[in-house]
Amino acid sequence: MTASDHMHDLVLRAMIRDDALGYPAVLDLVPSDIPDWPSIAWRHLADELHPVLVVDDRGRETLFTPAPRGYLARRLDRVRRRVPVDVTRRGERESGQGLHTLVDRRAIERLATSDGPLPAAVAR
Repeated sequence: MTASDHMHDLVLRAMIRDDALGYPAVLDLVPSDIPDWPSIAWRHLADELHPVLVVDDRGRETLFTPAPRGYLARRLDRVRRRVPVDVTRRGERESGQGLHTLVDRRAIERLATSDGPLPAAVAR
């Protein structure tokens, strides 16, 4: 299955299930099989400050949630081209695993497509 197929299944599950999947009400979905998906995810995180769910071709869901910041801190982050986010994956969120870090376009791609658990060096 492609990442788009996995995302389509996720949306269908969310529509027909009675219980919520546990994601924020406002959420941008980005499959990792579309061209330039890291830039699309970056735009939603940096410009719109929306949480972004990246779905890869194995069906793994990685959620990037922008951390709340003041106006000046957001402007400084924009100049530095980095955004502070909380990163979690389905299954790790319930156990309290995840990390808080600054990401740029390359970091989004690396974290969303890496195998294994999220890096422990920057874990919360």
